[in-house]
Amino acid sequence: MYLLILSAIYMRHILQGTEGDGYVIPRVEFRGEFFREDDVYVGVCRELNVSSFAETLDQVRQALLEAVEGFLEECDQMGTLNEVLEEAGFIRKREVWRLRESVAEEKLVERLRACLTPKSGGTANGSSFSFCPGGYGRG
Repeated sequence: MYLLILSAIYMRHILQGTEGDGYVIPRVEFRGEFFREDDVYVGVCRELNVSSFAETLDQVRQALLEAVEGFLEECDQMGTLNEVLEEAGFIRKREVWRLRESVAEEKLVERLRACLTPKSGGTANGSSFSFCPGGYGRG
């Protein structure tokens, strides 16, 4: 499955706290990342491992909000909301859960390094080569 990135911008969403059974569920800020995959849009909240899809970008934003909200409500009902958010890298400040702040964010790429060796019968400048074991890595 190939995902085409629509935008490098992370969409920040905030789910407002609500009152339920005499207590307030805290507000949660999270990032949504959106892709186009064939004829549908996919929305992902990587930190919570929640995703959704829809036919338009606006629809997938709404669908992701609803999916994350449902996930968080279920965690709250099971009594695991704080634990899940902490393990996902969220920090609670008063009644708001926020993602921890990065000191840097980079796109890192590891290039495959082919260690080409001639096959038997091949020549050093011929077209008959094979990849050696461990043909990629740092170096």
